[in-house]
Amino acid sequence: MTQSTTVPLHPVCRHCGSDQIVRDASARWDAAAQAWTLSGVYDCHFCDTCNREGDTLAQWTTATGEEPEGAGSGPVPLP
Repeated sequence: MTQSTTVPLHPVCRHCGSDQIVRDASARWDAAAQAWTLSGVYDCHFCDTCNREGDTLAQWTTATGEEPEGAGSGPVPLP
């Protein structure tokens, strides 16, 4: 049996390299749980460091700063 190895990824700004990336989301009140539950995450990313925003702002990298295998030149979707 083969063991799968998952490499942790994190987003960085493709303009300044910062990892201070945020996204807007929406939440709905769940009366049964008596808590807010995440119902959607919007496509647009925002960099707190350089104040840029866009749907392709985030570049996914490994903890060592390398592009994940198979990433090519485009953005990598969320794992």
